[in-house]
Amino acid sequence: MVEVKYKNVIWLHKKYISEELSSAEIGKICNTSHRTICYWLKKFSIPTRTSSEGNKLWHERHPDIWKGECSHNWNWKGGRYISYHGYVMIHDLTHPNANKDGHVFEHRSVVERHIGRLLKSDELVHHINGIRDDNRIENLQLLTRNHAPGHETKYLEDINRLVQENQFLKKHLGNFMNIKIPLSGKEWKV
Repeated sequence: MVEVKYKNVIWLHKKYISEELSSAEIGKICNTSHRTICYWLKKFSIPTRTSSEGNKLWHERHPDIWKGECSHNWNWKGGRYISYHGYVMIHDLTHPNANKDGHVFEHRSVVERHIGRLLKSDELVHHINGIRDDNRIENLQLLTRNHAPGHETKYLEDINRLVQENQFLKKHLGNFMNIKIPLSGKEWKV
């Protein structure tokens, strides 16, 4: 009959306590589940680690996870995601302007590669077609914060037009449904 390693108290104690292997790692060695290992740890009265101790030990043994090598994570999507405001964020811990999570705006990174330098703090990248996740270089325009007047004028005119349309719709919808809808809209300065 074949002796099962984890049923030997000395062997199990050595692996779990001395070598600091997790129950899952011991289970892989023995070709069994971590629950079986936990059962035998309890049966032999070997003190087990708390989950926080186990997490700390695991992160000490896998320091690459905190250095940007996150592809080990089951939820890794290649380091790209769409931000709350609709911009594409990319994972780049080496970038000097990366946020605390190690992400930078892709459109800024594309322009930086194209012009061969980092962008200054007063430089903006504008999406010409207005689609924030369209980061083709031909769709990106580099502007400074004090760029030529007229760029914002178009947007303010659009905002004023939308405010007026909104007031018009509120007025006519209120008349149609016999309810009073407050018309509180302020004029945007152009």
